[in-house]
Amino acid sequence: MTKDRFLLFLVLAASLPSLQANERLRIAVHEKPPYAERNEQGAWVGIGISLWQSISDRIGRPLDFVEMPYEQIIPSVESGAVDGAVGELAITSESEQRVRFTQPYLISSIGIAVPAANARFDLRELIADLKSPALIQIIFAIFIGMVLVSIVIWLLERRHRAGHFHGGLHGFGSALWFSAVTMTGVGYGDKIPSTVTARLISVFWMLVGILLVAGFTAAVTSSITAARLDSARSSARDLHRITCATLAGSMSEGILAREGIGHVSYESLPEALAALQSGTVQAVVADTLSLRYLAHRSLHHRPPVRYTVAQTTLKDVFIGIPLPRQSPHYDAINVALLQTTSSPEWAETLRRWLGSAASEPL
Repeated sequence: MTKDRFLLFLVLAASLPSLQANERLRIAVHEKPPYAERNEQGAWVGIGISLWQSISDRIGRPLDFVEMPYEQIIPSVESGAVDGAVGELAITSESEQRVRFTQPYLISSIGIAVPAANARFDLRELIADLKSPALIQIIFAIFIGMVLVSIVIWLLERRHRAGHFHGGLHGFGSALWFSAVTMTGVGYGDKIPSTVTARLISVFWMLVGILLVAGFTAAVTSSITAARLDSARSSARDLHRITCATLAGSMSEGILAREGIGHVSYESLPEALAALQSGTVQAVVADTLSLRYLAHRSLHHRPPVRYTVAQTTLKDVFIGIPLPRQSPHYDAINVALLQTTSSPEWAETLRRWLGSAASEPL
């Protein structure tokens, strides 16, 4: 009997490695495109899903995806209820004390989505944009140059009775007209100087006029562009005066709470963006990659959800995979992750899901 028990023990011991090799990893997931979402067939797809599938193939461990609310992911990983997670999970000092992160596989940021501006002409806004000191100086220089050239042309031509600038005020007005059309390059030819000196000055004024008009055009463009950029940058400061939406349990929620910014937390980013569309909130603070991906995808919706992702960001973040601190799979998963993110297939995955918003793998 003792011999039989010993043989049974040997059989069970020999079977343990194969059982362990077939052990399935439980991976927590929350639907948050482009990291993870369900397709029309109900299967999980996304950047994070593709990454985990590649890791699974490399380490020989099948996966079971366990859907749960976003705010429960880190506690579930910490307790060991799941073996890892997928999603927009930023590496922070607070989270690192609870779980153990792999190497980051994406660089993102915390961005701000605001309602898309109406495509209409606003005269008051244009006038405000043109109140640039540099622009006013150029306009003043153009005006002074026109007057000085007009005076010189008139003084040289006023005694020629057959000329176009003969006489007093009428002649000076003609010279001013000639100076304006010459500077702008219009060149009607209805007024021309008669003397050689006046014509040489006209040639000089043509060359100077080209530079002045070019400077004026550049100043107008830069003034309006600077005004738009200042407006985008100010949106971060303006968050204290408006109500924001964010994803419950995310880093964005922690930033807003820390800064004392009033906000409403939603279980999913599409819900937050729908609140932005309806006017319930005035901005959505969330992962920039997700905001840009959903902005592109929403163009195909009827009606489309229109919003703009401001150029300013609140914080740069590194996205990684959280694992239990005592996970026996940490080294294998980390090596498989690095192998995956250095492969051509990973670059194609980023292009497919992020397009022009793709972040380079680390």
